[in-house]
This record gives sequence, structure tokens and C-alpha cells, in this order.
Amino acid sequence: MINRRPMIPRAAVPVRGEMLLSNRVLTKFLQGMLMRLPMMLKSVVLLLISGFPVFLSAAETDAELKSRLVGTWQSQFEWKEADNPDYWFTTRGQDTYHADGRVDGASVSRRRGKEERMEYSGRWDIREGYLVVEVKAASGGYVSAETVTRDRIIRLDDAMLTLETIDGTEIVLRRAPLEGNGSGADAVGQ
Repeated sequence: MINRRPMIPRAAVPVRGEMLLSNRVLTKFLQGMLMRLPMMLKSVVLLLISGFPVFLSAAETDAELKSRLVGTWQSQFEWKEADNPDYWFTTRGQDTYHADGRVDGASVSRRRGKEERMEYSGRWDIREGYLVVEVKAASGGYVSAETVTRDRIIRLDDAMLTLETIDGTEIVLRRAPLEGNGSGADAVGQ
């Protein structure tokens, strides 16, 4: 009986030089990866930052937003209803958010040549990035007492406040110049 060794293909049995070559290739590959690692980490960090803007803005606490909101804000916008093109109006308004949680506002709306003045007062708060206004008293206009609005704060800096209403409308307010007594009714009728 002849003792036969099984035939092992040459590629499966590394020759000493081939093993060194594959180790060199592996070493070069790993060195290249290590050199690119800081760049890859930067890319991952940038991806995380750009991929989660909601979490970054959520890092700004409601208390920080409250302190920046305090003051008088002016708005001017045109409102149109998509399903009723005859229903539209323009509004100029001013809202004053006091540090103690009070809010006073006034606006003048023009619709079909008629002018309507509205004033309101109530309480405000910021809850989970939303501006919540509870109207306690109102006269004229489209807001009545006991109305509660909850608008998402999109942007709030020293000069601009952008809100998104429940129906998706964006309202932009600009910080009023520091003059007058700060009540909402002063600059609206001008």
C-alpha cells in the first residue's frame, strides 16, 4: 500500500516570501487606514452634527429661549386661505413678552378696505421649544379670551423670531427698537 499525501493546492500553502508579501500589504493597508482615521472621525462628527439639528437645537433649554424672547417683537404679514382666495388680510402687530410671563399684544388688520384693531393680554411660556400663549383678555379681531396658541420656535436670536403655527404657516417677527414704554399698543397704529 502506498501512502499518499493529499494534494494541497499551492495557493493554500503560503511560501515564506508570499507570507511576507501579504503581511506587507496588510500592514500598508492598516497604516493607510490609521492615517485616514482622524479625517474619517471628523467626517463622522460632521455627519452627526448635520444629521441631528433637532437634537442640537433641543440642547438650548427652554430657560435660555425664555430669556432671549423677553422684549417687544413686531410683525407684518399677509394671510391668505388656500380654499377661499377672497379671504385675505394684512396685519401689522406688536407683542411684548415680559420676564414675569405676561404678554401684551396689539395689531391692526386690513381686509377689503376695512381696518380692525385687536388687543390682547395673557400669559406666555416656552415648553419643549414651543411658544405657548394663553390669552386671558382680548378686544376686537380674531383672538378671543381663553384662546391658547402653541407655535413651534424655528429661530430665535437677538433680532428675529420665526414661529411655525399649527397649520404650518411661518410668522416672522423682528425685535422692536428699544424706545417707548414697551406696551404692545404704542407702535401698531403708526
